[in-house]
Amino acid sequence: MANIPDPITRKEQYYSYMAGESSYLPDPITREEKYLYYLCKNGTGGGSVGTSNYNQLSNKPLLNGVEISGSKTSGDYGIYFSVTDDGTLKIGGD
Repeated sequence: MANIPDPITRKEQYYSYMAGESSYLPDPITREEKYLYYLCKNGTGGGSVGTSNYNQLSNKPLLNGVEISGSKTSGDYGIYFSVTDDGTLKIGGD
C-alpha cells in the first residue's frame, strides 16, 4: 500500500508558514494545497496574515485616549464610580 501523506498535518504546515511560525512549505499535491501554496507565496490580498495575539495588533482602540491593552483598571482609563448613601451607582470620569 502506498504511503499516503496525512492531510491534516500537511494543511497545518501551510498555515504555520502563513503565520510565520515555520519556514518549511511543502510542495502542493491536492487542489486545496495548490490554493494554500499560492496564498503562501502571493499573500491573501487582505493585508498581512494576521495574529492571534491581541498585544501584537496595530491601531488598538482607545478609551478616553488610553490604549486598550494589558490588565488596566477603570481608573487607568479615567473612569471612576461611587455608591451614594441610597445605593445609587454614580459613574464619572476625569
